Amino acid sequence: MHAKILGPWADFPPRIRQLLWGQLCMNASHFMTVPLLAVFLSRDLLLGPAALATVMGANLLLAQSLPLLAGPLVDRYGAKPALVLGLCLRGVGLAGFASQSDTVLLVLSACLCGAGVAVYESALFGVLGREPQERLSAVFAANNQMLNLGVVIGPILGAMGSTISVKACFAVSAVLFILLALRAWRQPAMDSAHVSGSTPTSGGWRSMRTALTHRPFQLLVCAAMPWYFLFPQLYVAFPIYLKNLSESGSTAAIYVVNGIVGVGFMVLARQWLVHTPPRQLLLVAYAAASLLFASVALTDSLLWFYLFVVGYTVVETTILPAIETLTSTVAPDGSQGTFFGVLSVAGALAGTAGYYVGSWLVVDGARATAWLVFGGVGALGVVLTAALWTQVEPTALRTCP
Repeated sequence: MHAKILGPWADFPPRIRQLLWGQLCMNASHFMTVPLLAVFLSRDLLLGPAALATVMGANLLLAQSLPLLAGPLVDRYGAKPALVLGLCLRGVGLAGFASQSDTVLLVLSACLCGAGVAVYESALFGVLGREPQERLSAVFAANNQMLNLGVVIGPILGAMGSTISVKACFAVSAVLFILLALRAWRQPAMDSAHVSGSTPTSGGWRSMRTALTHRPFQLLVCAAMPWYFLFPQLYVAFPIYLKNLSESGSTAAIYVVNGIVGVGFMVLARQWLVHTPPRQLLLVAYAAASLLFASVALTDSLLWFYLFVVGYTVVETTILPAIETLTSTVAPDGSQGTFFGVLSVAGALAGTAGYYVGSWLVVDGARATAWLVFGGVGALGVVLTAALWTQVEPTALRTCP
């Protein structure tokens, strides 16, 4: 069964396959609740745009800023403790959403969830990024495929559970994260030295200095920031806009479509995604994103919005593995966790801005303005990717001609 789902990626090393299956379970649990969160906070708990953005932004800010500290520690001490701690923190945070309604406590719960993401993903990407150069594109494509499978399963479970109780969905998801932590702790192949794929380095903080002064990486971070601004709209602008557009529109349907299309596109376009230079994928994806986001301003059609979600998913499935592959390519061996940590901080800044701007534009702003702004951000991505293409020598991106 594993081989049928992973397909040509079934021959990955055991440690990679274990992490990929963990990604599927984790994302299914995560997306059992995330599609409900923005609407739950705004409709059920009556949080205004500022409070809503603060809760959602706190999650993102911690998730993408703490890797700046967690990444070097993972490079230094190994992955297993970080994997377990990250899953536990997310479980506790979700339990907070299930039991609290006070805004301060909701923000605290979001911080715990975000910290869990930071610690877990620092370990995960530190492991995946140490795979051989020739396998990097395939590894990150497989990771994206498993995430998309989780996106399909999770919202379906969440939609079913929400008919009983939204808070119960958060509680069940919390328990699942704790169980995943126990599984990671008890798995012998998850020992730090084994998972790392190499001996942990003693120069984690030296890696930080390298990342902050690495010219190709600096250009890559700049080129990635427009996407990290647009990506949070999947969780804020999309569900809120859909509910404003039509009460009959299903929020969970956004994520089911996102997951199904992502898996299908990954299967159909695998060869193209694996063998096309990542910089080229980045440029094409940004151009498509710019046109897609701007097109939503032209019509109030519910059907067109769902078609937009299909197009957005193709862009997402193209752009995320490209950014991850480029980051692994420029990072010196043993410093992958640190480089991904620095990238996450840049993503936190852009993503937090995306939460605030997206919430404000969709809740209080004019409909057309919001989507034209998003389209403009996509166009900025085209410009910055072109700068990455022209200013970085091909030899600086060893596998990316």
